[in-house]
Amino acid sequence: TSVEQVFLIHRETSLLIHHQFSEFADTRDPDMVSSMFSAIQDFIEDSFSTQAGDLLDTLRLGELSILLTRGPSAVLAVVVRGRIPEGLRNNLSSTLESLHRLKKSELANYGGDPDEFADIADDLQKLLTVQRKEAKEKGKPWLALLAITVVLSLTGYWYYIDSEAAKFRAGLIAMLSQEPGLVVL
Repeated sequence: TSVEQVFLIHRETSLLIHHQFSEFADTRDPDMVSSMFSAIQDFIEDSFSTQAGDLLDTLRLGELSILLTRGPSAVLAVVVRGRIPEGLRNNLSSTLESLHRLKKSELANYGGDPDEFADIADDLQKLLTVQRKEAKEKGKPWLALLAITVVLSLTGYWYYIDSEAAKFRAGLIAMLSQEPGLVVL
């Protein structure tokens, strides 16, 4: 799973304010992508009966998902390859709220100059994540080790009980064999 791209888009004009991407991302024209989010939302509103205020929040195509979070003046969109990480939506909302607090006037009066937002690159970079499957599987050897320990312990306990029972039987047979007139079969 990886969050490959982050788009900060001006809500009113659909202009791209800032774009961050990971080294694994296949980036195309980010300006065109940002304007397409607005076009898709308009298409859905025009083509289907939707409630007033219904907004597109997730797009999915194969293993790619796009999450959209809206604020008063900007939209934050992320491209996720694989399963959507738990808590990502909360991170998006928190980041967008923080950006609106820090850049309230710049967002409200955005004129198309992305240099005004050069200082938010680190905030958006934090949203880019990569989670490899191997990292999740590290916990499984502990489970296997626990299972092996339990099986070995139970086997050892069974062997101990069996050997004690065999000693008891041997002692009993020896004692009975010493009695005159008894034959143990």
